[in-house]
Amino acid sequence: MTNSSIQVSHRVVDVFNDEVKTLYMVVNFVALSSIVAVFGIVTNIINIVIFYRQGLASSTVNISFSGLAVSDLCGLLILALHNLCFNPLFENAGLPVVTGEVQHLTGGLLHLCCTRITGWITVYITAERCLCIATPLKIKRILTPRRATFIIVFIYFITIMPLAPEYLILY
Repeated sequence: MTNSSIQVSHRVVDVFNDEVKTLYMVVNFVALSSIVAVFGIVTNIINIVIFYRQGLASSTVNISFSGLAVSDLCGLLILALHNLCFNPLFENAGLPVVTGEVQHLTGGLLHLCCTRITGWITVYITAERCLCIATPLKIKRILTPRRATFIIVFIYFITIMPLAPEYLILY
């Protein structure tokens, strides 16, 4: 067999054309992710109400879980807005909006911030549970409801502050 008899085709096949990409976006982001976000929003609101009725000043656990529910609720509200920008009907509505920029500014950065807050509060709750096992008789004196509130507010503050300069310089 000679080199002239071998023909190699370097044609690139586009497996995902525009219709398949649009269908994927609609099914995953607009439908499934939005359903999960709405379910999460409802359950986090129920959690916040229950923790409030149990009394936030009496238990550090209620304070921690309330802070966790609030950060998760904010993240899910932002995710619902982010999913709206993926909707082809919204993109093709003729609005004077660049959906990619709206997604980045209102959805991407803030959702990431809320996810980080949720992660740090989870770390704090884990550390609190470890302290309960390590020092069961001293934990009430170490972690008071006032200190727990301060730690949760500090987590929110320290996580939100790096976003402030970015939002100050963006249009």
